[in-house]
Order: sequence, then C-alpha cells, then structure tokens
Amino acid sequence: MGVSRQAVYRSTRELQRLKILSLETDTARKTQKIIRMTKHGQKVVMDARACLDEIEAALTNRIGASSLAKLKTALGNDWGPPLGTKSASS
Repeated sequence: MGVSRQAVYRSTRELQRLKILSLETDTARKTQKIIRMTKHGQKVVMDARACLDEIEAALTNRIGASSLAKLKTALGNDWGPPLGTKSASS
C-alpha cells in the first residue's frame, strides 16, 4: 500500500484523539492492538456520506448524470505520484 508504519501510527493516534477510533489491547496477542470505530466515528461517517449524497444530487441537477459519471471516472483514475516527489518531477 506504500504507507509507512509511522504514518499509520500518527493517523491512528489523531483519529483516536478526535474520538473517531479507539484502540484496545488484543487479549489473544498482548503486543497487538485492535482498532475499533467509536459511535462518534460511525456518526461522522454517516454524516459524511449524507453530505456526499447531497453534493452528488446537486451535481446531477447542474451537470447531468452522464457528466457526473464521467467526472467520477476521471477523479477515480490514477493521477500518478504526488507533485514534488522525485518520481513526479522526472
């Protein structure tokens, strides 16, 4: 996936700070953690999905379903490496 262990740790800790995720010790493997979404995290996801549904409905009204489908396809394409990385600038 190309994500460092440190990046996963930082992201998980931030989501825990925001009360979106909780970390629990795995009783079967004491050195492992179990990551669970909190009720607040589930609400955040549901709210975000509702917002995306509203945005898609508005875009469908403005540009039409066919154009929205093309936009989704374009946005879903591989855009290559992030700008500013050695791979992007060579």
